[in-house]
Amino acid sequence: MIDLFSDKLSSYLKNKYPEELPALSIVRYSIKFLISNVLPIIIIILSSILFQMTKEVVIGLLGFCILRMFSGGYHVKSAELCILTSVTVIYLIAIVGQQINSYMIVLDLISIILVGIYAPSNIKKQTRIKEENYRYLKLMSLIIVTSNIFIQSNILSVAFLIQSITLIRNLNSMKEVKSE
Repeated sequence: MIDLFSDKLSSYLKNKYPEELPALSIVRYSIKFLISNVLPIIIIILSSILFQMTKEVVIGLLGFCILRMFSGGYHVKSAELCILTSVTVIYLIAIVGQQINSYMIVLDLISIILVGIYAPSNIKKQTRIKEENYRYLKLMSLIIVTSNIFIQSNILSVAFLIQSITLIRNLNSMKEVKSE
C-alpha cells in the first residue's frame, strides 16, 4: 500500500515538475521514507493525546529511538508492518513501563548486557559508518542504557530492554533465513 502510494505520488510529481526534482527513484524513496518514518510518529503522538498518555509515550518513543540510532537492530521487511510494529511497541513500552517499579534495575542490567554483547547490530546495510567506528556506537549505546540507572525511569527501562532484544543477531538471522 505504501509502495503503491509512493509510486503513484512520485510519478505524478516527477511528471509535473520534471526539471525541479531528482530522478524518479530518489523521489519515490524519499516519499516512502517520509511515510514510513513520519506517519508512525504522528499516529503515536496524536493517539497518545487521545488516550492521555502523552508523557509516557513520548518518553518511550525517545528512549527507544535514541538507543536504536546508535545500536541498530532488526528491521521488519515491509513499511506497513514497520508502522504497525512501531505503534504497538511504543504503546507496550508506555503501558508496561508504568507497572514495573520493582524490576527496573534488573531490566537495566539485562539491557546493558545485551547492548554490550550485540550492539551495534544489523547496521551494515543501513549506514555508511565504517566498521572500525562501530566501537563508538557500542560505547554510546552503553552510555545511553547505563544513564537510566541515574535517571530511574521505568518507561526507559522497558524501552531499552525491548530495543536491546532487537539486537540479538540469532533472532535476526532466523528471521532472515525464513524469508529467503
